[in-house]
Amino acid sequence: MTKNPGLEVELTFWEAGQLRIAGVDEVGLGSLCGPIVAAAVLLPPHCTLIDGVKDSKLLSALQRERLFPQILHQAMAVGVGIATVAEIEKLMS
Repeated sequence: MTKNPGLEVELTFWEAGQLRIAGVDEVGLGSLCGPIVAAAVLLPPHCTLIDGVKDSKLLSALQRERLFPQILHQAMAVGVGIATVAEIEKLMS
């Protein structure tokens, strides 16, 4: 099954007055294979869907590079976090 997000969930929240909605994605297997990196993008209310955006794991590196400036242009805010293997192992013990 291919994940292809729409904005149906976001529209429900926007119509209910919830105007700050962030999309979140992560990559990595933690202490099994290295660090985990996660990013969150705060979407503007009633934004338009960017053609081609879907689960980052389903995109090629070139597709991600091409979408990156479009996402930054539309986003109200972007945040990125990284957890190292040592940090993950400390939290898991």
